[in-house]
Amino acid sequence: MVGNVIVYYLLVIVCGVIGFALTFKFESHVIIVSTAFMGSYGIIRGISMYAGGFPSEQELHALTSSGAMKWENFPKLFYLYLASIVVLFVGSAMFQMR
Repeated sequence: MVGNVIVYYLLVIVCGVIGFALTFKFESHVIIVSTAFMGSYGIIRGISMYAGGFPSEQELHALTSSGAMKWENFPKLFYLYLASIVVLFVGSAMFQMR
C-alpha cells in the first residue's frame, strides 16, 4: 500500500522499534500473552487432529484462493474451534497473571 520503498522500510523500522520498546517495558505481560495463545492454539490444534473439522491454514488458503471454498461448504465447526482457542487463551492468561 505504501508506494515509496524508503517510506515502507522506514515505517517497518519505526514499528519494530516501537514494538521492541513496548515489549521491553511490558516483558512479563508479553510472555504471558504469547505463551497462553501458543499453548491454547497447540492444545486445540492437537485435539482437532483426532476429532477433525479444523482445516489447516494452508488448506484454507489454497481452497479460498482457488474459489473452491464457499460459505455453503465451509466447515462451521471451525468457529467452535476458534471459540475454544479464545476461551482457553483467556483462562490460561488469567491463570498465569495470578
